[in-house]
Amino acid sequence: MEYQKLEYYLSQPRLDRFLIAAGNSKSKAQKLNNIREFRNRIYHNEPISFNGNEIDFTEAINIKNQIYELLKRL
Repeated sequence: MEYQKLEYYLSQPRLDRFLIAAGNSKSKAQKLNNIREFRNRIYHNEPISFNGNEIDFTEAINIKNQIYELLKRL
């Protein structure tokens, strides 16, 4: 990587650096947004493994898979 590109890359906020490294696209941005929303639900102690009164880990599994997909591209 050229010095100017590296300097630009390091001057960006952390999320922007991640998007630059991962290749910025709408699908990646949507995955990051889904992960952020799920993290916020955890932080605010909202239920993450229930669908009504039923135990359902589908959303948690989908978020895990999205995290893995993003990390594979780095």
